[in-house]
Amino acid sequence: MGICKADDGCDYVENDSAFRKFMSQIFNDTFMKKYTRFDDWSGFQYSSAVFVNWKAECLVIPRYTFGNFVRESTDFDSWEQMLHKGVEELHYIQESSI
Repeated sequence: MGICKADDGCDYVENDSAFRKFMSQIFNDTFMKKYTRFDDWSGFQYSSAVFVNWKAECLVIPRYTFGNFVRESTDFDSWEQMLHKGVEELHYIQESSI
C-alpha cells in the first residue's frame, strides 16, 4: 500500500485488495456512525465519488476538494485526521480483544 503526496495537490494511493480491506476495517459501521453523517463506509464512498473514483486501481485524491468534503460531512478537519482516528480506534479494538 503506497501513498504519495505530489506537488499537483493530489495524493495517489494504490487501491489494491489489501488497501480496500484495511479501509473497510478502520472505517467500520460503528466508526462511521459515530464520526460521520454516514451509516457505513459504502455511503461515504458513494457520496464522495464526485471527488474520488474508489474503484480505480490508483486513487487520485484531490487534497483541497476532498478535504472540504471531509470537513463538511465528518467530525474531522482533514482526511489525514480521519485516517489517523480510524487506525487509532482499530488498534484499540484489537488490543482490547487480546
